[in-house]
Amino acid sequence: MSDSVGIVEFSIEVSDDENTARALFHPFHLKNGHIKREAFKPPVGRKDLSVNRLRIIDLSQCKLRAIGMQSENKRFEGFARLSVGVVRDNELDVVDSREYYLGHGDIIHNTILERGVPAPPEYNALLTILAKQAEFLSDPFPGSSLWSDD
Repeated sequence: MSDSVGIVEFSIEVSDDENTARALFHPFHLKNGHIKREAFKPPVGRKDLSVNRLRIIDLSQCKLRAIGMQSENKRFEGFARLSVGVVRDNELDVVDSREYYLGHGDIIHNTILERGVPAPPEYNALLTILAKQAEFLSDPFPGSSLWSDD
């Protein structure tokens, strides 16, 4: 913390011991209370997948952003919490993307999928590993705009 202005400095470097939170939406990312591999699949034509850096922003701030992405066909259900170390152990990376907002990060995949071209089996296997290693944090109070563990 800077004593002169009272601003907390947040590192651009993302360490292995950090946790990320990936917003999960029904029906795309969950099935029967389990995280689907699609939760960790970047959009077609991209290799970056948005996450929140929990070292910088808390789950209430993450939830406010996620609620803003809901639609009639896309309902926020909670988060997939995954450590950066696990991501990197699977030969992917996590980078800071604060140009979007402070606390935003991206999981960087090694493959960019093309529209209409099936994902290679090893790519789907990697997504499955990430989904299984992530912890599902179900939204305890769907009617609230804040996150609470109580």
